[in-house]
Amino acid sequence: MSGYNEELIDKIDWEKNNGLIPVIVQNTDGEVLTLGYMNKEALNKTLETKLTHYYSRSKNRIRMKGETSGNYQKLKEIYIDCDNDTLLLKVEQIGAACHLGTKSCFREVKKINDIKESSIDYSLDILNELKEVIKDRKTNPKEGSYTNYLFSEGKEKIYKKFGEEAVEVLVASSRERIIYETADMIYHLLVLLAYEDIELGEVMQEIKKKTLPKKGGERKLKFNPILDNFPEYKPSSIKLSSNVIDLSKNENPFDLPIDIKKIFFDKINKTNLNRYPDLTSENIREKIANFLNNYFKQFNLQLNRNNIVVGNGSDELISYLVKIFSGSKNIVFYPTFEMYEFYSTLNNISIEKVPLNEDFEIKDADKYVNNDTRMVFICSPNNPTGNLQPEREILKVLKTGVPIVVDEAYADFSKTSMIKYLNEYSNLIILKTFSKAFGLAGIRAGVLIANEAIVKQLMKIKSPYSFNILTEKMVETIIENYSYVLKTIDYIIDEREYLAKELKKLALKSDANFILLDFDKISGIDSENVYEYFSKNNIILRKYSNMLENKIRVTVGTKTENQRFLSLFKKLVNI
Repeated sequence: MSGYNEELIDKIDWEKNNGLIPVIVQNTDGEVLTLGYMNKEALNKTLETKLTHYYSRSKNRIRMKGETSGNYQKLKEIYIDCDNDTLLLKVEQIGAACHLGTKSCFREVKKINDIKESSIDYSLDILNELKEVIKDRKTNPKEGSYTNYLFSEGKEKIYKKFGEEAVEVLVASSRERIIYETADMIYHLLVLLAYEDIELGEVMQEIKKKTLPKKGGERKLKFNPILDNFPEYKPSSIKLSSNVIDLSKNENPFDLPIDIKKIFFDKINKTNLNRYPDLTSENIREKIANFLNNYFKQFNLQLNRNNIVVGNGSDELISYLVKIFSGSKNIVFYPTFEMYEFYSTLNNISIEKVPLNEDFEIKDADKYVNNDTRMVFICSPNNPTGNLQPEREILKVLKTGVPIVVDEAYADFSKTSMIKYLNEYSNLIILKTFSKAFGLAGIRAGVLIANEAIVKQLMKIKSPYSFNILTEKMVETIIENYSYVLKTIDYIIDEREYLAKELKKLALKSDANFILLDFDKISGIDSENVYEYFSKNNIILRKYSNMLENKIRVTVGTKTENQRFLSLFKKLVNI
């Protein structure tokens, strides 16, 4: 190989097209003859023999042009393009270049001169020209001008003529007539705009806003229409302060004691906050599993982290649960916690709302389950009514085999749990929270307990790193100091029973940390009066409507808070 040949071959970017380069071939007059491909060996042979050699992609071999037909190509000049990946050869063609016997492989389809240009001007220049003429007629009247006539007649005439021309477009009976009448209408529209001193550009800008994609914040946002069914969250108009008692949110009335907080702070001091938490929260899930095994040791649960999912409150876990099963409808027993319906509707899952009976209990719920059922939600103790759901009724639904979610956010105040059936029913899902009995509403920590198959599917869609390290360390702290939680649970249960006794017939049976009051049971006062009365006296309660019309929910507070509530209540209501 000569030095020049080697230099040229090395200069070519062979990697770009997997070792091949396209080669455009012209005769010495500049006419394009053919297009071929060369690899390094074919190019080297071409350069050495001065006869073109190509790599046949169909036969996977190098062939010399004309080796069977005698139609050789003698190399005269060679050029390389600026990207070093294409060659142009000028050759002396012996015979036909194409295997079809023609001079060139490229045949003329149509001459450019034969392609007729459209005589139609699709630009808006004509409109701008007409607009300027009309504006000139307005400021510089010209005798005999129809445009001047319209301006002289004034607004009524101009608007009337535009309306007439618009009607002419509507009644036009042919394509040609539509075009003709539309031209008249546009002219009269431009006169109308000039009369009102509206620039055509202003109209064009408005069209752009309505029809074309916009940059950044200029674009009109289109929201999911399903959101039209969701009301906006609005904070209470009552501002919390040291002299306001909030008995509306079912919170634990006790903050953590300082010694437990110090344990938490010590854990945080030893934690690198610049690092993400566990990807799937494996450490805290294992600790929660061990805690539950110990707390419910009489049931021999044998839980591990693969039975546990943690989330930012039970709400987040509900939002994932509604996604992982098949079926077109979820069943809820109304009235109950609103988030079951919220997340179902948000995910376009229909809701079958089955009313609770007169005692706010589920009854024969299994009868509502069918092939369309995706999940059944049961809140026990139920929020907002406070009562446990009958275990026998829950078992009847479990036997249907559909996924059953038992929300036990308040179960610690009832000293019961359906968790004992977890090993018996693979379709049982338990939800618990650290917000109520554990007194950690501010950290938003919820727990799901279920069989490993359910947890595995849910973990596929759960956001990674979503359980933050501060929440994890706080949960870890509280389950290590659970004896404190047991004391507060007993305290709240005692206060609940005391309140129920004092409120007598107004108080519905409660197994939670709140009591629902029914003002249908007395005359002379309704829940609206009661709510306003307590608000004016700096106590916030929770009022309801619809199925719970004339009922109020009150959270069990501290002894002092409960005494304050009862004192005011007895001044208002004679029971």
